[in-house]
Amino acid sequence: GRSWKKDETYLLDYDETEGFFASWPRIIVSEDDETPWKMFYHSFNGQKWSVYGAESVDKGDTWSRTGLVLEGDTSNEDAFDYAGIGTRTIAPWRNGLLMVYEGVAKSGKHSLGAAFCDDNKTWKKLNDAKPILEPGKGPLGDWTNQVIGTPYLVDRKSVV
Repeated sequence: GRSWKKDETYLLDYDETEGFFASWPRIIVSEDDETPWKMFYHSFNGQKWSVYGAESVDKGDTWSRTGLVLEGDTSNEDAFDYAGIGTRTIAPWRNGLLMVYEGVAKSGKHSLGAAFCDDNKTWKKLNDAKPILEPGKGPLGDWTNQVIGTPYLVDRKSVV
């Protein structure tokens, strides 16, 4: 058992350039002492959702922002993620990181998209930047007719 104690400090202070808040943090813990831990979170600036990053070189004691990580398609109003990218999950995959994210269309419709990063800097949207899963389609059918979101990837190494 672990004991938890409330800590009055915070990991990241408010940054008005990102938006109104930082939400749904996901942390990737490195397997060695040389590689920084990575944190990914999203924010909303009143118009669009975007994913931002931070990293820690001291195993999570302190964090420094690394900036914008991924945003929705800003040039195509019909894109499934035009209004932005919200909740996401990230896991190690093929010598890089795989992100499955909730894309929000201009209409408010939520679909899932995917992106991959193999250099710790540049994220490339997969599936030709189209959704990998849309509400009301495929095996989930009517159950997801309104919205699909809050993805979660399970790292197979952590499954018993």
